[in-house]
Amino acid sequence: MPKQTNPFLRTFIPTLLVLGGVAIAWAIYNQSKAKTPAPVAPAAATAPSPTQPSVQPGTTTPATNTEPSAQAASQPAAAATSIPLPPPGWTLNPLVYVTDTGLTPAPLGDDTKGGPYRLKVEFSNGGAGVKGVTLADHFTNIREGEHIQVQGQLPISEGQQFSSLVPMSALAIDVVPPPPPGGSAATISVNLYANTAGPIWRTTAPGVFEATVIDQAQKPVLKVTRRYLLDQNSYTLRLVQSIDNVSEYPLVVRAYQMGPVELPAGDLSYGGDKRRFRFGYLLPVEKDPSQAQVVSDSFVLNHRDVLGSREKDGYFHDKPIWPNDESRDKSLSLVWTGVSNRYYSVAVHPIASPDATGQEKTLRWVESVTRVVADGGKGLESVGVRLDSAQQGLGPAGSATSRTEMSFALYAGPTDRTIINADPMSKSLGLSGLNIYNFGGPCGICTFPFMTQGILGLLHVLHDYVFKDWSLAIIFLVVIVRSILHPITKWSQVKIARFGKQMQGLAPKQKEINEKYKDDPKKMQAEMARLWRDEGVSPTGMLGCVPMFLQMPIWIALSATLYFAVELRQQHAFYGLFQAIQPKTSPAWQFLGDLAEPDRLLYAGRTLFTAPILGPISSLNILPLLLGIVFYLQQKYTPQPTTAQTPEQEMQMKMMKWMSVFMFPLFMYNAPAGLSLYFTVNSTFAILESKWIRHHMDKHGLLDLDKMKAQRNAAKKGGGAGGGFMERIQKAIEEREKAAARGQLKNRK
Repeated sequence: MPKQTNPFLRTFIPTLLVLGGVAIAWAIYNQSKAKTPAPVAPAAATAPSPTQPSVQPGTTTPATNTEPSAQAASQPAAAATSIPLPPPGWTLNPLVYVTDTGLTPAPLGDDTKGGPYRLKVEFSNGGAGVKGVTLADHFTNIREGEHIQVQGQLPISEGQQFSSLVPMSALAIDVVPPPPPGGSAATISVNLYANTAGPIWRTTAPGVFEATVIDQAQKPVLKVTRRYLLDQNSYTLRLVQSIDNVSEYPLVVRAYQMGPVELPAGDLSYGGDKRRFRFGYLLPVEKDPSQAQVVSDSFVLNHRDVLGSREKDGYFHDKPIWPNDESRDKSLSLVWTGVSNRYYSVAVHPIASPDATGQEKTLRWVESVTRVVADGGKGLESVGVRLDSAQQGLGPAGSATSRTEMSFALYAGPTDRTIINADPMSKSLGLSGLNIYNFGGPCGICTFPFMTQGILGLLHVLHDYVFKDWSLAIIFLVVIVRSILHPITKWSQVKIARFGKQMQGLAPKQKEINEKYKDDPKKMQAEMARLWRDEGVSPTGMLGCVPMFLQMPIWIALSATLYFAVELRQQHAFYGLFQAIQPKTSPAWQFLGDLAEPDRLLYAGRTLFTAPILGPISSLNILPLLLGIVFYLQQKYTPQPTTAQTPEQEMQMKMMKWMSVFMFPLFMYNAPAGLSLYFTVNSTFAILESKWIRHHMDKHGLLDLDKMKAQRNAAKKGGGAGGGFMERIQKAIEEREKAAARGQLKNRK
């Protein structure tokens, strides 16, 4: 019989549970009323763009309640009840911050050649940024009338908020005050670049700028300080930057500012546009426990990739370029970001000690790097990078957390490893990774870094310790490279010549086989193979041309090294002989005066016309024409593989030869004189080397068919591979072919 239920318990227990839940809810409600919520950080605000800000300065947007930032969260929870709140409608004045601009911004450094400074830095009123960075010892041409400027203001199309992109300029700060009880705060975007009502920045000393953000009651809220520092004999400009909360309210801020802008594209007539964006980064701890090695192998972005495609209204949308999907997946930490062209680089990096490791050597305050565009019209676009900070919680004035530092440094100079590594901080941060000798595209894989660095090192030894002249160093570099490759070249040319001689001897018999079995291709192939076997002709003889193809990476690496080597820029050939024997007014005065430019036998000083393939023509260049003649002679004296060819094949071979003789010099017409000099001298030595090898073959009867047959029979009787290294390789290849043929025959059986 089932047990009887107790009506009292069935009523009392549920009632007790309900009353208990109501009591707990009432207690929680009273507790929440007794406390004022602590300020919270907003969600990551959309970064304002210099060309199209997401939030117009002086406006407010609701902030989403999220977890407080690290600094804001570090404040004691018990103090939350004493945090003062701004009055209703509190906002920041985006118009006038100072009434006295103080001193006129004076430049730092000097551009006197050979003086104590390597840089001259001029400043702009726009965001207390950099109006221009000029190199003291580098000029636009060998007349040394105009200095190279590696940073300058980029004009923006009309109708945008900012008139130009100013490198290193402060753009805006997003400010979030404490939220009111039970409500949410609003993000206020403050323009730090420029306004129409009055000045923003006050100059207190050369290179030192201050801006004070005030509220509607004219009370100071934030103080922004920027101090530029430049040492003598240095290519590094430092910016010590801080934001101080001078109000009684805890705030959350996020800063936006410009980094470097693109360098001039330079002459695009040869090599194309070599403007690139680069990144240096640390690998995660699991891959690099020391956190000391800066890597920069990946993320070599060219100008076109970063610029992107033009939309209907132009390039008005910001485009984040760091972090990207790959850097997030691999947990990479940003150390530096830079822009470069053919010879010069500008990179933003932290101010760190040479022995710093881990986060100490990263741009840890930078949350993202965004590209912005100065749109001068199709084909005239320039790109700059904007540095967007992470959210920073600032305690009220006088507290330990009332200041945040956002300091960094800027390397601006030649892309020269020797110069970069001379500075211990730059060397520690791996800024030499800016230096790459790579044309990109299909040729990029061939220019192995260890090759280019070895070649450049050898070139430096020849110049610095032997000749003291870059043109002679290039010529002797040809001698060294051809001497190292001579055994391979000799073996290659001998094999090609001997194979060609054998094929000439077989030509009548091959013709008979072709006519006899023209209706039976399989039989023809079998008979041809038997003929080659009986006559001792091996298909591996055609491999004689392979070493020439194996040398191609070396030639490409050499070309890239000479093209990108800033050391050759504005260097006279042959100790400046041609400049010494004629006046500067002569159109031939600049002949071989700059190994990084065309040879300019007769220079007009301006573009005369633009031709297909050649590009802009401003001078008569003799080295490419001489190269065409030498190239023709080289083909004439270099043995070519000879096989039975149809008339159509022979015609194609002739067309390829003539096209190479004419087309290659055309492509090289606007090439650097140092590169043209190298190819001309190399082809000349190749002709002499081929003549010597031909003489060697005639002297020792290497092309005598009877002697070749006797040597082959003797080798068979001896049973050894014989010969040198390349002969042993060929023998091994032949044995593999025979083994493969036996295996195929066995499988058929």
